Amino acid sequence: MELRQVVEVQEGVFTAGVPAAPLDLRVAAEGWAPLYRWGWNAAEDVDLGPLLLRRGGSLAGFVMLSEVGLPAAGARVRLQRHRSRHLSAEERQRQDRRTHTGIAGERGFFQVSGLPAGQYRLNVEHADTASVEWPAVVIEEGSETFLQDAIQLPLPISLRVRIEPVTGTEQSPWYLHLIPSDGHERRERTTDHSGSALFEGLDPGDYRLRIFDSGGSLMHQDLVVLGLADQTIHVELPLIRVEGRVRLSDEPLTADIELQTGEGDVWRYQSDENGFFAGLIRRPNRVLFAAVRASEPEVSHRFRVEDFRVEDDLLELDLDLPAGRLTGFVVDGTGSPVARAGVEIRSLEGDTTSSKRSDDDGRFAWEGLPGGTYSARASLSGRN
Repeated sequence: MELRQVVEVQEGVFTAGVPAAPLDLRVAAEGWAPLYRWGWNAAEDVDLGPLLLRRGGSLAGFVMLSEVGLPAAGARVRLQRHRSRHLSAEERQRQDRRTHTGIAGERGFFQVSGLPAGQYRLNVEHADTASVEWPAVVIEEGSETFLQDAIQLPLPISLRVRIEPVTGTEQSPWYLHLIPSDGHERRERTTDHSGSALFEGLDPGDYRLRIFDSGGSLMHQDLVVLGLADQTIHVELPLIRVEGRVRLSDEPLTADIELQTGEGDVWRYQSDENGFFAGLIRRPNRVLFAAVRASEPEVSHRFRVEDFRVEDDLLELDLDLPAGRLTGFVVDGTGSPVARAGVEIRSLEGDTTSSKRSDDDGRFAWEGLPGGTYSARASLSGRN
């Protein structure tokens, strides 16, 4: 029940008769911010003491925890006035520094008073929740704007991601990045033995989820929209197993291997002393490229895999590198070796391009090149 009385104030003192019951009190005067007293017990005559009113406009309302419907006591309410394009630079700087603040009480009620008329940006924060921002709140000259609907602060939410298959190459976990739409505060997680990862303390909004294998290859990415409730998503990676061997001149080669499918993604593996490698890969369509790099012997070769087969979700590859070898030296006009010069070779057929730097003696060498005619170009600090 609301009881409204208009009382006469004489020399700053007023007297009013009210029901003998617990009451909420609001004292208002034109041109002044109202004054509130919550849970006032009027069972007997009470002297309220001095009531100090502030001139100007005000903003008042309630802040609640949206999931549990409880008051958000202690929430901090900040108001910052929108800048006018007609203000001078000095006036804009002074206005930017002025932030009006209020704290929500036990009932979640807040009031920010003494506000000049204008349009404000409202931000509400609480230690246990995500923050909420209202871009435009209008304050009229000498009057109060009371928010009819309580400000709802969402509690932090969690996102659980379950991935199939549960592990990657050699039973390694998956690595997840969760990136909010503003690009800040990227969160990283690693899946457990069940292929699950948990992100906690998230704000509602749009996120970009990226899943990598242990070699850093991007396996999956998707847009995740979080509401006000905890969420679980299931990601089934469209992967098959790949097994293969790398040989150079019919000898096994320990090397770093990259496979690129027609989707444009790159998958990385490492062969053992027997030249064997295995892992997961997206099912290739009709195009598959391979890059093989080794240090002993020094090999750097990229080529298109012409013959591959997929049976029962297994891709089998035999990467037999040709035995072609190309060596040479980089020298200057006096015949002296040039160290750390950039050397690029290109087959005249256009199917092989590779580059590296000469060693301290000006020497360079390539292994595993297919037969053919090559052009070579050396450069150092812009000189060819």
